[in-house]
Amino acid sequence: MDRSLPRKINRLAFAILILLFIFGYVSKDNYRQVDEIHPDLYQEPIQTEAINKTPILFERDGYHYEITPLYEYELNAFIVSRRDYRRFSLKRTDNLYPLDLCLLWGGNVKNKLYQSKKLSFQQDSRQSSWRWYGDLGFNNSQAANVHLVVENDSMQNRLDKLQVGDQIKITGQLVNVKAESLGDPGSYEPSEVQLNTSTTRSDAGPGACEIINVKSVEVLKKANLPANSLFKFGYFSLILLVISNIVVFMATTLMPSLDTDRTD
Repeated sequence: MDRSLPRKINRLAFAILILLFIFGYVSKDNYRQVDEIHPDLYQEPIQTEAINKTPILFERDGYHYEITPLYEYELNAFIVSRRDYRRFSLKRTDNLYPLDLCLLWGGNVKNKLYQSKKLSFQQDSRQSSWRWYGDLGFNNSQAANVHLVVENDSMQNRLDKLQVGDQIKITGQLVNVKAESLGDPGSYEPSEVQLNTSTTRSDAGPGACEIINVKSVEVLKKANLPANSLFKFGYFSLILLVISNIVVFMATTLMPSLDTDRTD
């Protein structure tokens, strides 16, 4: 038997799994591949006066927070971009609303404008922007950047699983947020923060983002399931293959040889 055969098989397995991993990683967040739209996304958001407008008070990460509900809010939308600000933020207040989503609904999804390469989206500095050229017919009032306020780890875990291309239903409240430092905020953090939610879909620019205190989130239709499966399969299989190679290496090179000489 050719002793080099296991090495060749091992290298081939590495190559195939790396390709699957890369293909899945690139494809899993490609919202332009999404073709079937849940009909609930054609609806406009539902906004009604908050039942209870009593401010919610609590302390977290060295800040005292006051969250004031203004409206009950329900939104069915399509995720075209997401930004997690925990990864590169120096502000502890970002932990209250770590995830921003850029969302579309209504005619923007019914007419599948998101599939056009004439249209692009960008998220940065707590804002989203979209640009297009030509006569695309994009409706600015059916797109938004939302800050998602979370009150517990369970809800945060659910939001963390949301991906670009997912079609979701968010239920919660539009809220204003005020934060005051309980001590020295440090060089990179403010002593006080006041953020007011947008209450209309027709505004633009700074202050046009909806701040949603999330009560529930439901995935109406998951995006790119084959690509997600390939990504996860490639990722975990690569880990197992690396571990198995480490075990084989240790067994063959680090353990004492069983064929030692004996003296009677």
